[in-house]
Amino acid sequence: MLAIVRYFVIIVGSTVPVSLGAWGQTTQSVFIGQWRGSWDGVSASTLDVTNVTETGAAYGVYTFRGRPFKFFAEIANHTLSWGDPVDGIGFEFTLQQNGRLRGERFDHGSHAGDIIMSKAKKSDQWSQWEI
Repeated sequence: MLAIVRYFVIIVGSTVPVSLGAWGQTTQSVFIGQWRGSWDGVSASTLDVTNVTETGAAYGVYTFRGRPFKFFAEIANHTLSWGDPVDGIGFEFTLQQNGRLRGERFDHGSHAGDIIMSKAKKSDQWSQWEI
């Protein structure tokens, strides 16, 4: 039997509770890992979140059409975001209740694309990833 327990913890010096999900992961740490999907069902992308901090800073590599880009993002309200959605290009990836990420791309204030990403899981074979 598997039980999922949720906690709220107040970090000393912080006025914002940090939500702990299954197995005691902070909301921010849930983003760590490789996520895969296709923008508008066409352009394959991966989001490799390699590090998050208690304050919600996130680092990693975003790959679009085989081209990798390093990113520095912020996590707030279950959303990882970077860029400038109003005056440039911006990305927002929101954690959904089903465990997937819903991504949106913005280009100078206009909505420019959607993606649903699933977290890749390492299979029993080291050379193969599963979604």
